[in-house]
Amino acid sequence: RYRAGQLDAAAEHYTKALSIVEYIVGVSSADQHEIDINKVTALLNLAAVSIEKKEFGAAVNFCTKAIKVSPKNLKAFVRRCKAHIGRRNYDDAKEDIESIRSLDPYGNDAAELEQKLKRQMRSDNTKDKDFYRNVVRTSS
Repeated sequence: RYRAGQLDAAAEHYTKALSIVEYIVGVSSADQHEIDINKVTALLNLAAVSIEKKEFGAAVNFCTKAIKVSPKNLKAFVRRCKAHIGRRNYDDAKEDIESIRSLDPYGNDAAELEQKLKRQMRSDNTKDKDFYRNVVRTSS
């Protein structure tokens, strides 16, 4: 459903999956590990849908929950970083980039997200300058 662009249907599906795994308690540590894997998967899928829908706050929350369950989950940090960039929470995005870099020092994710962050910050600075330039013109 997600790949077909049916974001609301995908979100509903992932929400149902999450509600199921949240009520199951593993009998053994192996069972609990399997439950946690499914919980993290549902949370990250919900985060992906939220990012696609530009619901960045929800995406941050889903990723943070996933990180609580799986503190070294690279995908959770990558998605949360994208959501922070979308919310323009640049300091939080930078922290996630550092976490990504420490989890995967030879991967490309940190560098790619750092470039995306820089582009977004430059774009915001340009928009701010244009806005204030227009304010000064209209008040003169």
